[in-house]
Amino acid sequence: MPISVRYEDDNHIVVWVFEGRWTWEDYYAQRDTVNDHIEALNHPIDMIVDMSNGSILPQSVLTHANSAARKAPENISVIVIVGPSAFLRTFFQFFKRMYGFFQPNKDKNLHMVATIEEAYKILRQKTKID
Repeated sequence: MPISVRYEDDNHIVVWVFEGRWTWEDYYAQRDTVNDHIEALNHPIDMIVDMSNGSILPQSVLTHANSAARKAPENISVIVIVGPSAFLRTFFQFFKRMYGFFQPNKDKNLHMVATIEEAYKILRQKTKID
C-alpha cells in the first residue's frame, strides 16, 4: 500500500508515510480511521507526514488539502511534513495558511523539513518546552 500509518511513543506520535505513487482514495481509505483514533486519545498527539519517498502530489491537491485541514482532530499538537521537493515546499506555504484558517492558533505548530531526522528533532525540542 502506498500509504502507511504507525503510532509511536505510546500513541503520542502518529507517522504517515507516503511512498511512490498514491491517490486521494488511498489517503481517504485511512484518514477517518486515523482521525477517530487520534480523537479518542485524551492527550495531545504530534504528527509526522513523511513524503520524502512519495511521487508528486495527486491532482486537485488544493481541494483535498482543504478537507484535510478542516477534518484535523483538535488534539493534534505539532505537524511536521517531510519532503525535499521545491513543489512540496511551495504547497506547504499555502497549506500552512489554510490550516491556520481552519485551526486558529495552530499554524505556528506546522513545520516543513527535508529529512525524517529533522522531524524528530523538532518534536524532541517541543517536548523539552512542554
